[in-house]
Amino acid sequence: MLNMEFSESDQIEYTKNKVVHKSAGGFVFYESPDDHILYVALLQKPDGKFFIPKGHLLKNETPEDAAVREVKEELMLEKNPKVVTKIGIDSYTFTLHGDDKIHYKDVHLYVFDMEQKAIIKPLEKEDFVNAEWVKFNDALEKLAFDKNNLLKARQHFYFYRPVRTFKSMEDIKSVSVGIPSYDGAKTIYQTLLSVAESLDSLPKFIFKEIIICCDHCTDNTDKIVKNFIFKEDPENIKIKLIYNDGLKGKSITLNKIFNATSPSDCFVLWTMTQH
Repeated sequence: MLNMEFSESDQIEYTKNKVVHKSAGGFVFYESPDDHILYVALLQKPDGKFFIPKGHLLKNETPEDAAVREVKEELMLEKNPKVVTKIGIDSYTFTLHGDDKIHYKDVHLYVFDMEQKAIIKPLEKEDFVNAEWVKFNDALEKLAFDKNNLLKARQHFYFYRPVRTFKSMEDIKSVSVGIPSYDGAKTIYQTLLSVAESLDSLPKFIFKEIIICCDHCTDNTDKIVKNFIFKEDPENIKIKLIYNDGLKGKSITLNKIFNATSPSDCFVLWTMTQH
Protein backbone atom coordinates (compact mmCIF):
# COMPACT_ATOMS: atom_id res chain seq x y z
CA MET A 1 0.00 0.00 0.00
CA LEU A 2 1.19 3.51 -0.85
CA ASN A 3 0.26 7.00 0.20
CA MET A 4 0.28 9.44 -2.72
CA GLU A 5 -1.23 12.77 -3.67
CA PHE A 6 -2.21 13.69 -7.21
CA SER A 7 -2.80 17.04 -8.89
CA GLU A 8 -5.94 17.87 -10.85
CA SER A 9 -3.68 18.82 -13.75
CA ASP A 10 -2.19 15.28 -13.90
CA GLN A 11 -3.25 13.02 -16.75
CA ILE A 12 -5.17 10.44 -14.71
CA GLU A 13 -8.28 8.52 -15.74
CA TYR A 14 -10.69 7.52 -12.99
CA THR A 15 -13.24 4.75 -13.48
CA LYS A 16 -15.45 2.79 -11.11
CA ASN A 17 -12.96 0.01 -10.45
CA LYS A 18 -9.58 1.37 -11.45
CA VAL A 19 -7.35 4.40 -11.88
CA VAL A 20 -5.07 4.76 -14.91
CA HIS A 21 -1.95 6.94 -14.67
CA LYS A 22 0.21 8.24 -17.53
CA SER A 23 3.79 9.16 -16.60
CA ALA A 24 7.07 9.86 -18.36
CA GLY A 25 10.74 10.28 -17.57
CA GLY A 26 14.01 8.65 -18.33
CA PHE A 27 17.72 8.08 -18.17
CA VAL A 28 19.96 11.12 -18.48
CA PHE A 29 23.46 10.17 -19.63
CA TYR A 30 26.73 12.04 -19.83
CA GLU A 31 29.83 10.46 -21.37
CA SER A 32 33.19 11.96 -20.46
CA PRO A 33 35.06 12.79 -23.71
CA ASP A 34 38.45 12.08 -22.15
CA ASP A 35 38.04 8.63 -20.62
CA HIS A 36 34.59 7.74 -22.05
CA ILE A 37 33.19 6.94 -18.61
CA LEU A 38 29.39 6.90 -18.78
CA TYR A 39 27.41 8.64 -16.02
CA VAL A 40 23.67 8.62 -15.31
CA ALA A 41 21.78 11.25 -13.28
CA LEU A 42 19.95 9.79 -10.27
CA LEU A 43 17.77 11.22 -7.51
CA GLN A 44 17.76 10.04 -3.91
CA LYS A 45 14.90 9.86 -1.42
CA PRO A 46 15.24 10.28 2.38
CA ASP A 47 15.24 6.48 2.81
CA GLY A 48 18.43 6.29 0.73
CA LYS A 49 16.88 4.75 -2.38
CA PHE A 50 17.82 6.11 -5.82
CA PHE A 51 15.43 6.77 -8.71
CA ILE A 52 15.40 8.20 -12.21
CA PRO A 53 13.49 11.48 -12.80
CA LYS A 54 9.91 10.92 -13.93
CA GLY A 55 6.36 12.06 -13.22
CA HIS A 56 2.78 12.41 -14.44
CA LEU A 57 1.86 13.76 -17.83
CA LEU A 58 -0.12 16.96 -17.63
CA LYS A 59 -3.46 17.12 -19.42
CA ASN A 60 -3.01 17.57 -23.19
CA GLU A 61 0.75 16.93 -22.85
CA THR A 62 2.63 14.40 -25.02
CA PRO A 63 4.79 11.73 -23.33
CA GLU A 64 8.01 13.16 -24.79
CA ASP A 65 7.19 16.72 -23.70
CA ALA A 66 6.34 15.42 -20.24
CA ALA A 67 9.58 13.44 -20.02
CA VAL A 68 11.66 16.48 -20.94
CA ARG A 69 9.77 18.67 -18.47
CA GLU A 70 9.99 16.18 -15.61
CA VAL A 71 13.70 15.56 -16.11
CA LYS A 72 14.44 19.28 -16.28
CA GLU A 73 12.30 20.04 -13.21
CA GLU A 74 13.39 17.18 -10.95
CA LEU A 75 17.10 17.61 -11.71
CA MET A 76 16.71 21.41 -11.68
CA LEU A 77 18.53 21.74 -15.02
CA GLU A 78 18.95 25.14 -16.63
CA LYS A 79 18.46 23.74 -20.15
CA ASN A 80 16.29 21.03 -21.63
CA PRO A 81 18.04 17.65 -21.94
CA LYS A 82 18.50 16.32 -25.47
CA VAL A 83 16.21 13.38 -26.33
CA VAL A 84 18.08 10.48 -27.96
CA THR A 85 15.25 7.96 -28.30
CA LYS A 86 12.34 6.28 -26.53
CA ILE A 87 13.01 2.84 -25.08
CA GLY A 88 9.41 1.82 -24.34
CA ILE A 89 6.65 1.86 -21.75
CA ASP A 90 7.07 0.36 -18.29
CA SER A 91 3.72 -0.77 -16.87
CA TYR A 92 2.83 -1.84 -13.35
CA THR A 93 0.03 -1.73 -10.77
CA PHE A 94 -0.21 -0.54 -7.19
CA THR A 95 -2.78 0.18 -4.48
CA LEU A 96 -3.20 3.07 -2.05
CA HIS A 97 -3.86 3.00 1.65
CA GLY A 98 -7.61 2.97 2.28
CA ASP A 99 -8.49 2.58 -1.40
CA ASP A 100 -9.75 -0.68 -2.92
CA LYS A 101 -9.19 0.47 -6.50
CA ILE A 102 -6.25 -0.91 -8.45
CA HIS A 103 -4.01 1.79 -9.93
CA TYR A 104 -2.50 1.07 -13.36
CA LYS A 105 0.56 3.09 -14.33
CA ASP A 106 2.24 3.43 -17.74
CA VAL A 107 5.64 5.14 -17.63
CA HIS A 108 7.00 6.30 -21.00
CA LEU A 109 10.78 5.98 -20.76
CA TYR A 110 13.28 8.02 -22.79
CA VAL A 111 17.03 8.25 -23.14
CA PHE A 112 18.67 11.68 -22.85
CA ASP A 113 22.16 12.92 -23.68
CA MET A 114 23.90 15.82 -21.95
CA GLU A 115 26.85 17.35 -23.79
CA GLN A 116 28.20 18.73 -20.53
CA LYS A 117 28.15 17.37 -17.00
CA ALA A 118 25.61 19.95 -15.90
CA ILE A 119 25.05 20.90 -12.28
CA ILE A 120 22.05 18.96 -10.95
CA LYS A 121 20.12 19.51 -7.75
CA PRO A 122 17.24 17.62 -6.08
CA LEU A 123 13.74 19.06 -6.29
CA GLU A 124 12.92 19.18 -2.59
CA LYS A 125 9.17 19.56 -3.03
CA GLU A 126 9.18 16.09 -4.61
CA ASP A 127 10.87 14.75 -1.46
CA PHE A 128 14.30 14.29 -3.04
CA VAL A 129 17.32 14.95 -0.83
CA ASN A 130 20.15 14.38 -3.29
CA ALA A 131 20.93 14.43 -7.01
CA GLU A 132 24.18 13.12 -8.41
CA TRP A 133 25.96 11.88 -11.49
CA VAL A 134 26.68 8.19 -10.91
CA LYS A 135 29.00 5.95 -12.92
CA PHE A 136 27.00 3.41 -14.91
CA ASN A 137 28.04 0.27 -13.03
CA ASP A 138 27.51 2.02 -9.69
CA ALA A 139 24.06 3.14 -10.88
CA LEU A 140 23.12 -0.50 -11.52
CA GLU A 141 23.84 -1.20 -7.87
CA LYS A 142 22.14 1.91 -6.49
CA LEU A 143 18.89 2.02 -8.48
CA ALA A 144 15.91 0.86 -6.46
CA PHE A 145 14.03 -0.05 -9.63
CA ASP A 146 14.64 0.17 -13.40
CA LYS A 147 17.88 -1.87 -13.39
CA ASN A 148 16.92 -3.78 -16.55
CA ASN A 149 15.67 -0.59 -18.15
CA LEU A 150 19.01 1.05 -17.38
CA LEU A 151 20.80 -1.70 -19.31
CA LYS A 152 18.41 -1.22 -22.19
CA ALA A 153 18.84 2.56 -22.00
CA ARG A 154 22.63 2.31 -22.35
CA GLN A 155 22.21 0.11 -25.42
CA HIS A 156 19.87 2.65 -27.00
CA PHE A 157 22.13 5.54 -25.98
CA TYR A 158 25.05 4.18 -27.97
CA PHE A 159 22.92 3.09 -30.93
CA TYR A 160 20.76 6.16 -31.44
CA ARG A 161 22.67 9.20 -30.25
CA PRO A 162 23.87 11.51 -33.05
CA VAL A 163 26.90 10.25 -34.92
CA ARG A 164 30.08 11.91 -33.77
CA THR A 165 32.01 13.50 -36.64
CA PHE A 166 35.75 14.03 -36.88
CA LYS A 167 37.55 16.71 -38.86
CA SER A 168 40.30 14.31 -39.89
CA MET A 169 41.61 10.80 -39.26
CA GLU A 170 44.16 12.30 -36.86
CA ASP A 171 41.30 13.05 -34.46
CA ILE A 172 40.45 9.35 -34.14
CA LYS A 173 42.61 7.62 -31.55
CA SER A 174 40.75 4.32 -31.18
CA VAL A 175 38.07 2.12 -32.77
CA SER A 176 36.24 -0.78 -31.12
CA VAL A 177 34.09 -3.34 -32.94
CA GLY A 178 31.58 -5.47 -31.05
CA ILE A 179 30.32 -8.79 -32.43
CA PRO A 180 27.54 -10.62 -30.53
CA SER A 181 27.19 -14.25 -31.59
CA TYR A 182 24.79 -17.08 -30.87
CA ASP A 183 25.86 -20.32 -32.58
CA GLY A 184 27.68 -18.40 -35.29
CA ALA A 185 30.26 -21.07 -36.12
CA LYS A 186 29.32 -21.11 -39.82
CA THR A 187 30.05 -17.43 -40.38
CA ILE A 188 32.28 -16.15 -37.56
CA TYR A 189 35.61 -16.82 -39.29
CA GLN A 190 34.64 -14.93 -42.45
CA THR A 191 33.13 -12.18 -40.33
CA LEU A 192 36.37 -11.74 -38.43
CA LEU A 193 38.31 -11.66 -41.68
CA SER A 194 36.07 -8.87 -42.99
CA VAL A 195 36.31 -6.87 -39.76
CA ALA A 196 40.09 -7.27 -39.56
CA GLU A 197 40.45 -6.22 -43.20
CA SER A 198 38.33 -3.10 -42.60
CA LEU A 199 40.29 -2.16 -39.47
CA ASP A 200 43.60 -2.83 -41.19
CA SER A 201 42.76 -0.15 -43.76
CA LEU A 202 42.79 2.47 -40.98
CA PRO A 203 46.03 4.30 -40.09
CA LYS A 204 48.40 2.39 -37.83
CA PHE A 205 48.35 5.07 -35.10
CA ILE A 206 44.68 4.23 -34.35
CA PHE A 207 44.16 1.67 -31.57
CA LYS A 208 41.90 -1.11 -32.88
CA GLU A 209 40.07 -3.89 -31.05
CA ILE A 210 37.44 -6.54 -31.72
CA ILE A 211 35.25 -7.96 -28.95
CA ILE A 212 33.36 -11.19 -29.68
CA CYS A 213 30.76 -12.31 -27.14
CA CYS A 214 29.43 -15.87 -27.27
CA ASP A 215 25.83 -15.74 -26.08
CA HIS A 216 25.14 -19.27 -24.75
CA CYS A 217 26.61 -20.84 -27.89
CA THR A 218 26.00 -24.56 -28.21
CA ASP A 219 28.38 -25.00 -31.16
CA ASN A 220 32.13 -24.45 -31.48
CA THR A 221 32.05 -20.70 -32.16
CA ASP A 222 34.60 -19.96 -29.44
CA LYS A 223 37.04 -22.57 -30.77
CA ILE A 224 36.84 -21.04 -34.24
CA VAL A 225 37.50 -17.58 -32.80
CA LYS A 226 40.53 -18.89 -30.90
CA ASN A 227 41.73 -20.59 -34.09
CA PHE A 228 41.34 -17.30 -35.98
CA ILE A 229 43.41 -15.45 -33.38
CA PHE A 230 46.15 -18.12 -33.52
CA LYS A 231 46.19 -18.58 -37.30
CA GLU A 232 45.61 -15.05 -38.62
CA ASP A 233 47.24 -13.10 -35.76
CA PRO A 234 46.03 -9.71 -37.09
CA GLU A 235 48.71 -7.07 -36.69
CA ASN A 236 47.90 -4.10 -34.43
CA ILE A 237 44.38 -5.43 -33.64
CA LYS A 238 43.51 -6.52 -30.11
CA ILE A 239 40.92 -9.32 -30.06
CA LYS A 240 38.89 -10.26 -26.98
CA LEU A 241 36.69 -13.35 -26.66
CA ILE A 242 34.14 -13.09 -23.85
CA TYR A 243 31.10 -15.09 -22.79
CA ASN A 244 27.60 -14.26 -21.67
CA ASP A 245 26.93 -16.82 -18.97
CA GLY A 246 24.02 -14.92 -17.45
CA LEU A 247 20.61 -14.22 -18.90
CA LYS A 248 20.41 -14.92 -22.61
CA GLY A 249 19.57 -12.09 -25.00
CA LYS A 250 21.03 -9.50 -27.34
CA SER A 251 20.71 -6.57 -24.91
CA ILE A 252 22.53 -8.48 -22.15
CA THR A 253 25.21 -9.59 -24.62
CA LEU A 254 25.73 -6.07 -25.90
CA ASN A 255 26.16 -4.76 -22.39
CA LYS A 256 28.78 -7.45 -21.78
CA ILE A 257 30.58 -6.15 -24.86
CA PHE A 258 30.29 -2.53 -23.72
CA ASN A 259 31.79 -3.46 -20.35
CA ALA A 260 34.72 -5.20 -22.05
CA THR A 261 35.39 -2.36 -24.50
CA SER A 262 38.44 -0.18 -23.96
CA PRO A 263 37.82 3.60 -23.87
CA SER A 264 37.09 4.27 -27.53
CA ASP A 265 36.42 7.21 -29.83
CA CYS A 266 34.30 5.05 -32.09
CA PHE A 267 32.24 1.94 -31.30
CA VAL A 268 30.85 -0.18 -34.15
CA LEU A 269 28.33 -3.00 -33.78
CA TRP A 270 29.10 -5.59 -36.45
CA THR A 271 26.18 -7.90 -37.21
CA MET A 272 26.65 -11.33 -38.67
CA THR A 273 24.38 -13.89 -40.29
CA GLN A 274 23.42 -16.67 -37.91
CA HIS A 275 22.50 -20.19 -38.95
